Amino acid sequence: MRLFALLIGLFVSQFLGVARAESENLAKDLFPKSKLVWEKVFADKIVDIQRGGENIVVVERRDDVQHTVSYMDANGNTLWQKTFEIERGKYGEYINWLENISISDDGKYVIVNCKLPWERILVRSYDIKGNLIWESGVMEPGLTISPQGSYAITTRLSGEEAMGHFRVFDNQTGKEIWNDHPERIDSWFATFLNDTEIVYAKNISYDPKPTRGVLMLFDAKARSIVWKINLQEEVKNESIAGVIGGSREVETSNDGKLIAVSGIIHYKDRRRHAVLMFNNKGNLLWYRDNFVTSPSGYGGIERISFSLNSKELYVKSYNTIDVLDALTGERKKRFSRDTFGHWNEYVFISEYLIVAPRIIHVLNKEIDRYGKRYPQVFDFETEKLLEISEECKDIALIIPMDKEEKYFVVLSRNLRTLQIIKLFE
Repeated sequence: MRLFALLIGLFVSQFLGVARAESENLAKDLFPKSKLVWEKVFADKIVDIQRGGENIVVVERRDDVQHTVSYMDANGNTLWQKTFEIERGKYGEYINWLENISISDDGKYVIVNCKLPWERILVRSYDIKGNLIWESGVMEPGLTISPQGSYAITTRLSGEEAMGHFRVFDNQTGKEIWNDHPERIDSWFATFLNDTEIVYAKNISYDPKPTRGVLMLFDAKARSIVWKINLQEEVKNESIAGVIGGSREVETSNDGKLIAVSGIIHYKDRRRHAVLMFNNKGNLLWYRDNFVTSPSGYGGIERISFSLNSKELYVKSYNTIDVLDALTGERKKRFSRDTFGHWNEYVFISEYLIVAPRIIHVLNKEIDRYGKRYPQVFDFETEKLLEISEECKDIALIIPMDKEEKYFVVLSRNLRTLQIIKLFE
């Protein structure tokens, strides 16, 4: 998965450690049958929120001076806190700038990635008590932790080009247990299928031929490759002159049964952006290449995301969102720019599909190029877009806390007030 007026002087330090529940519920218009459990006001702007189990990790940034990481329990109590002072290097580069964090699904481990000179990252791994387990230097953007915190991998955020090499670490010792350093590689992406198995996709160039895509499943516990697939061989189409290439993203379903890969198919006379769906055994279930692209043909798939119940795959392409059946690839719905009103290329799909009190989907939408975000909520039953000016006017971010979707984290528009609300039927 990003707050009320500030108190000043001594009142600030006395207030910030206390979670309270007598304030106004920011999401009351969006969820009439909801109750504010507690809220907390922070001194600095919140730039990231992540949850693990019943716990929350909040990252604050004070201008270009420091980042603060607060680890809180379900009642809003701060269990531990770390401050990272930002420095400037010889050439004006940021040092110790907190790039991103990663928390295990059970909340027992947190990885903090801080920037070093020359595109390197200092990785610090902490346990649930805030004790430093290990630290190590890697290439950008740092490491992502596995669901139960057993391993960590180098990976890129969705839709970004990869940097450095793919590496797997044991999170208990900080030692590298596997890496891939191919000589010819354009890009790669990796994500966890479960706590021990990792899905890894890479593109290898063989000039003058198009890029060749490879998909594999690596078992970190066994230190071995479970299966490896040449994507060209999986798409049996006589009209294809090239291969699957330009893979931009790999996503796994929440139930660990499906793997979606987005990339490009090179035909004799054209190239098409495609999505390929595999099961966890490496078998191709379906692929589609009929997504909306820009007039030039290059603006294609920008984001793929599974619903929380793993039954749908959302594909955002050029000005369009397609809702596909994850098992068959059948298109259930297609939503265009007109559906979402003032919509531009800065809209991206959140993976959060809320099922109570009604089926709605949260789209975290950027207002402008400066990264100002607000959530749009779309009701899939009525196909109605809830207006931001009415239901979400004071909210910057809303994400579910639990799989039952009874509790939600709500962040205010000024990025300083954090609330936990509970939904009632």
